[in-house]
Amino acid sequence: MVKGALIGFGLSILLLMIPIVHFITGPLGPLVGGYVGGGVARATPGQALGIGVLMAFFMAAPTFLTALALESLGVWASAQEILSWVVGILAVWAGLLGTIGAYFGGRASGSSGVIIIRGGRYGGRRLR
Repeated sequence: MVKGALIGFGLSILLLMIPIVHFITGPLGPLVGGYVGGGVARATPGQALGIGVLMAFFMAAPTFLTALALESLGVWASAQEILSWVVGILAVWAGLLGTIGAYFGGRASGSSGVIIIRGGRYGGRRLR
């Protein structure tokens, strides 16, 4: 589950970093990242919720660390309300879209049509 959340978070950040296109891919990044992360983790609905929550935590953590740095510099009083809203909205957005994406990614990975034969004559190779 953590592996799926890290993949989803990384892909979300990657989609946010592409210039000009980031206006479209940035807001949808948690959905795409959750889909890929849920597919890699072969997430069940319960695991999809966990992936979404972890993605929300990973998205909000840098903003929280920035808030701590501002507090140590004494700038915190003026930026406290704005950063609190940013952290809250970012966490809810990433968590919601990450969960939805991981749910559908996990469902899609279960119906991939790939048969894995364990042991025997094929030695664990994938067949189509």
